[in-house]
Amino acid sequence: MDQHASLSMAVDDNNNRQQLVSPPVIRQVGQWGNGPLEFWCPSGLAITRNNEHLIVVDSWNHRLQVSN
Repeated sequence: MDQHASLSMAVDDNNNRQQLVSPPVIRQVGQWGNGPLEFWCPSGLAITRNNEHLIVVDSWNHRLQVSN
């Protein structure tokens, strides 16, 4: 991710995905499941200090998913 870009992030627990919003573009990532980029009730997001990784709290899969 570009460290100078302004992004808004949201988890969509009803649709089991994360959403990144960088006006005017909206990016949706994920679907229901237990594989990579699959979620079961995502409930939180974080970005690492160096802006390289997005961390998603995947509640019902009892894990954190880290993506580039």
